[in-house]
This record gives sequence, structure tokens and C-alpha cells, in this order.
Amino acid sequence: MDWLTQAVLAILVLAGSVVPGVVPESAPSVDAVHAGIEAPPVYPFPEKRSSAVAPVVGAKSALVTDLASGAELFEKDASTKRPIASITKLMTALLAVEELPSDREIVVPKLNNGPEESLMGLEEDDRVYAVDLLAGTLIVSGNDAAETLAIAVSGSEKKFVDLMNRRAEELGMGDTHFDNASGYGKGENVSSARDLVVLTRAALEKREIRNLAKDPERTVKALNKRKPTPENPDPERTEYRLFTTDLLLDSYLPIAGLKTGTSDAAGPSLVSVLDDGKRRLVAVVLNSPDRFQENKAMLDWSLRSFRW
Repeated sequence: MDWLTQAVLAILVLAGSVVPGVVPESAPSVDAVHAGIEAPPVYPFPEKRSSAVAPVVGAKSALVTDLASGAELFEKDASTKRPIASITKLMTALLAVEELPSDREIVVPKLNNGPEESLMGLEEDDRVYAVDLLAGTLIVSGNDAAETLAIAVSGSEKKFVDLMNRRAEELGMGDTHFDNASGYGKGENVSSARDLVVLTRAALEKREIRNLAKDPERTVKALNKRKPTPENPDPERTEYRLFTTDLLLDSYLPIAGLKTGTSDAAGPSLVSVLDDGKRRLVAVVLNSPDRFQENKAMLDWSLRSFRW
């Protein structure tokens, strides 16, 4: 390396130690360049246009993050702990992918879900592949599917919740605590918008989650036939028709999922991923008066207000 290159690198490294963000942490050291070590990719840092005016967002918490650089493009009370309802299922799905083969055949246990819940439609003793339960968890936000996965992984939902909290700690999600696997009923699951970006980043590393979360609908079948009844003496294999809860999948924006959540405590909430092949943005609203419109507006504003 010539003296001029060494001098430029030294100045950049010094600038990075004085002004955080000038040099990404992934910038190669002089020694690494000498040794011929290939540096990890350095992603462009979004630059805000001078004409940009922050959007008005009614959600209690909101955040838009550029995943590649980690830059926060917009935030509102992003570290405040709030109930997250069915956004919980992102952690359930992550652990299911990490712990279960997708072709694992799972027998549905006895569950106590009520008709008012969001359900995949499982019945006790149905036999279903793990990947199809994952679809029921992510697409239709089925509490029955999430709870069945939890029991398949850990033997009981209580033990699975312990695993959820350990995984959150490993990911550095200090604002997060789980009490159940589905986000419904049994205790309150809380997190922050910033923690949910961390969880989203981990979930997007899993191909199964990426593919299912952007699927607007899917039909899967049980592996068994249910017991005959007088009304149906020769039943066919049960079909589960799954329709997404994410209304942004038909947006003009390239939305790639990710997870809805709503409850009396949480209010309407949403994690959205925009992926246009060049940028991947995550938008989060918690307790929003109009979660779909607000996430869409924040993502559209981000694309117009920043240069990459």
C-alpha cells in the first residue's frame, strides 16, 4: 500500500473515533488491508434532504429504520415499552424455525381457544407439518398455530415462554418481556419499537419467515382425516384456508410483510418491511389510530425524504 492510501485510511479511522458514524464499524483496518483480508460490505448511509418535513404520526410509538445501515429515519417514543399483541408471533416463528425441521409432523394438542380469537382452524389430533403451522402463525395470525408450535418446541407453552425471553435477551432486546406465545389472553407481552426492529432483523434472516410473511393467502392440508361424524361419514383431509391480516401487501409500495397485532391493551399495531431490491426499510407503529395508513405514509415519506 502506498503512503497516500495509508494516510487516507488513518484519517478516516481517526475521524470515526471522533465523529460516530463517519466510518462504519465494518471499515477495514490498515493491517487488514496489508494482509489482503476482504472487508465486509459498507452500506450507503441515507442522507436526509433539506426539504424533508417530518410526517405527523398518531401512533403512541413509531420508528422507521434502514436495515442495511442501521440508520433511524423517523422515530417517536421508540424506546417506550408497550403491549405488542400478535406481533409476539414473530418471536414464536423465529424459535420454531430455529428449533423444528420444516417437515416435522406435529400432532395438535388439546387447546382452549375461543371462537373470538384469530385462528388457523386446528382441532385436537390434527397432524400438520411444522411449516404449515408456521404459515398459520404468520399469514392468518392463528393463536392455535402459535401455541401448537410452542408446545412442539418445548413441551409446554410455559417452557416455551422461558425460551422466548432467553432469546430476546440474547438479541439484546432489553425492553421486551413475554408471557405467552401468541400475544393473546395469558399475560401481557411488552416490547418497544426499537426492540421490534431487532426482532425483525433476526426474523428476516430466516427464508421461511420471509416467504410466508409476504404471502397474501395459502391453502394447506392436514396429514390426517378427521373422525367420521353422522354429518360427514367419510371426511376428506381438512383444508386450512389462510388469508393474510396484512392489508399492505396489495399496496403500491413493495411491502414484504411482516406482522400485525391488535388487542385492547396494545391497540392496532404493525411491523412492515419495504424491500425494493436496493433498500430494506422497517416501519413500526404501536397503538396507532390507522396502522396501515401510518406505516405506508412513513415508508413513502422515507423514500422521498432520504438519498442513498
